[in-house]
Amino acid sequence: MQLDEFKKIRVEIAKSIKNIFGERSKSIEVFDVVEEPGHWAFKIKFISYDYLFVLFNYELDIIGFSVDVGSGKFVSLSNDKHVILGQI
Repeated sequence: MQLDEFKKIRVEIAKSIKNIFGERSKSIEVFDVVEEPGHWAFKIKFISYDYLFVLFNYELDIIGFSVDVGSGKFVSLSNDKHVILGQI
């Protein structure tokens, strides 16, 4: 993957989260960005419904959503262990 492609993925996913959740989300933050050959990863954290901290993970085309349940512990919103980008 090229750096430009990876940046485009980050931007498009952040925009999609904002579009889907609309006013029900705020404080969208992209962090833990890894841009190394053969290893591409990032996380997006946001607050949903003024209540839930939601975390989106992307690493090597595998994605997932988790919800903060307190003390920095997150629970996955998917029953599957991994979801591959492009299969959703």
